[in-house]
Amino acid sequence: MKKSIVLICGFLIGVFSIKAQRTTSVEVKHNTYGKAIVESNYNKNDILIQKLTYTTDTVFTKEYKEIGEITYYNEKGNLQAKGNFYSKKDDENSIFNTGRKKNGKWSFYNDEEKLTGTVNYINDIKNGVYIFYHKNGKVANTGTYVQGQNTGTENVFFNNSQLHKSVEYKEGSIYNILSFMDKEGNKINHGTLKDGNGTLQNYDLVTGKLINTYTLEDGMLNIIDTKVIKTAKGEVTEKKYKNNNGSTKKIVRTLNNKLEGLQESYNYKGLLEETINYSKGIKNGKHTKFNDDGTLFYEYTYVNEKKTGAYKFTPEGFKDKYYVLDEGFYDENQKFTGKFTRYLQDKKEVVNLGKMNTEKIVIESGTYKNHIKTGIWKTFDESGKLIKETNFSNNKNDLYVKKEYFKDKKTLRSIVEYDNQKDEGLKKVYYENGQLKFSATYKNEELDGEYKEYYDNGQLKEVGQRERGRKIGNWKDYNEEGKIEHDNTYSIDYCCFPSKRIAYFYRYDGTLSSIIIQSDKKKNPLNENESYYGTTINKNYSENKILRELKSKKKANYKSYGVLDGLYQLYYTSGKLNIEGYYKNDEKDGIWIYNDFEGKLKRKVTYVLGDEIGPIESYEYHPKSKNKSKASIGINSKDKSTRTITRYYDSGKIEEVGNYISLPKSNLSGRDGLWKSYYENGSLKEERFYEIGKKVGTWKQFNEKGKVIKRTKHK
Repeated sequence: MKKSIVLICGFLIGVFSIKAQRTTSVEVKHNTYGKAIVESNYNKNDILIQKLTYTTDTVFTKEYKEIGEITYYNEKGNLQAKGNFYSKKDDENSIFNTGRKKNGKWSFYNDEEKLTGTVNYINDIKNGVYIFYHKNGKVANTGTYVQGQNTGTENVFFNNSQLHKSVEYKEGSIYNILSFMDKEGNKINHGTLKDGNGTLQNYDLVTGKLINTYTLEDGMLNIIDTKVIKTAKGEVTEKKYKNNNGSTKKIVRTLNNKLEGLQESYNYKGLLEETINYSKGIKNGKHTKFNDDGTLFYEYTYVNEKKTGAYKFTPEGFKDKYYVLDEGFYDENQKFTGKFTRYLQDKKEVVNLGKMNTEKIVIESGTYKNHIKTGIWKTFDESGKLIKETNFSNNKNDLYVKKEYFKDKKTLRSIVEYDNQKDEGLKKVYYENGQLKFSATYKNEELDGEYKEYYDNGQLKEVGQRERGRKIGNWKDYNEEGKIEHDNTYSIDYCCFPSKRIAYFYRYDGTLSSIIIQSDKKKNPLNENESYYGTTINKNYSENKILRELKSKKKANYKSYGVLDGLYQLYYTSGKLNIEGYYKNDEKDGIWIYNDFEGKLKRKVTYVLGDEIGPIESYEYHPKSKNKSKASIGINSKDKSTRTITRYYDSGKIEEVGNYISLPKSNLSGRDGLWKSYYENGSLKEERFYEIGKKVGTWKQFNEKGKVIKRTKHK
């Protein structure tokens, strides 16, 4: 089922991003929509790729802007998908980018125009029964979505219609197997899966043969090869996590439930990305990380979680065509000591070989003692020619200003304050056009203080503070046009990644598209090198720079999906608030407010985990005067809903008032108790009595002077 869903989602992204080369639009009479518009879109080969039939007639659309149906075709003109949609007034939030949202049953087809699946939608979210089919037309999967998540029981069939398995889902993840059979209908062992954890056999639904075995951890599918290795320390459990194509994702080794030995991670290309050595859950030995091209990023040696001994590291700030590598040593206090060398080599050569060779060139060399430069330090150009030699004495009070120039010997490349042992103070580096490239402050040869980096056009690129080399506090990144791209906050707890991250996204015309705010950063307790943000806030903006939607999400753990939790807001294109409320674990919870186009309150509802329970208010307004025309105020419970309904004249005076009751369990609802209506001058016009919609008692009508003019008795 997971595989089918991924394929369908991928298809949707493809068809909904089609750009038409030619569009036609005609009005027709439609059996369902009456007066309708048929819009046809064609590709560059003049083949129909999209057809919409819709109406804007309010007789059919009711509260919507438009309703209709849409059909998609591939580039060859073959049917790919079709279904119904609607759009709300001033609503731009959907994959159509026009406010159109999928609603009701949608059907999807393969390139041969054979039905591959049907999915039900409510408000652009998968809700209800889904069915996917084999190529021979037999049912392959059927189940139920609730708010976009698999819920309840999913049945999976072989292509001969034999039930293969019934799967219990919980919060969108596989939880238990209820039944499991082979292609002939014989009961077989599914594995050890129970309550979201364990193994699950994966069979080919066409051939009926076993493909592989998944291992589930908290309901998440993994392909894991597990074996036990006997060592002098004891039995080490090795788990090899694989991708669907068989390539390795990561290898985790544990002893007594603690990380032990070499831990390995691989990138999306299947190349080794990172290795870390552990002993009894503590980092001991080499920690190595590689770039996407396979070259070394860094290699440190740890002893009881501390960097000790030889290290290698690739510094920043060099031309892309070069690969630069630092080699040195740490003492037992994690301070630089002994010989230091910086090498340079053509990056293509290093990538082809996988490492540096004898062609590498030394561009800097010297010696550290207790994290401080000492003795003679030499600097070489890209050809290996000596360009500078500095003597670092033991006298810390000998202060100098160091200047370097480009090859023309005139254009300043950098200016650095330093003492005889280390860079100390302000450092500035320039582009060849004379523009400042970056400005930073050093303390004990580590970046410490304000850091600024610039584009060659003089525009600020990055600004922030460093403390002992680490980023700390607020850091901002800008694009070349001066628009902010990132606004991050770093804490001492995370050495390399922000504890809070704000990212800004822009359209091609430069207008703000969205802002994503991530906070509450947490570490994965099962792997210290993995972390996640517990809270994410998405802000989407319309093309007129007005906030369109705000969504808050929370993530329970590293492997779980984010669910709606926290503040939600939706705005009209005018900037006025449309909807505001709070979610809790993907359900509406607390007070929700719904406003009309002018910002006037339409509804105020109290939810308890998705159910309308508690106080509720709703209002309507006269179209011309904008005065209140109707007010409904009451309270909801699981067994009963009561309202006091008041209608108003355009002048604001009460026209009618009474109670309304609804009893969901007995399917009864209607007016209840005494209802009164009034003349516009305020005098009583009529008294009526009801019992849950049934007319009862004696009804009275009055003239404008208060005299009874008619009585009517009801049983």
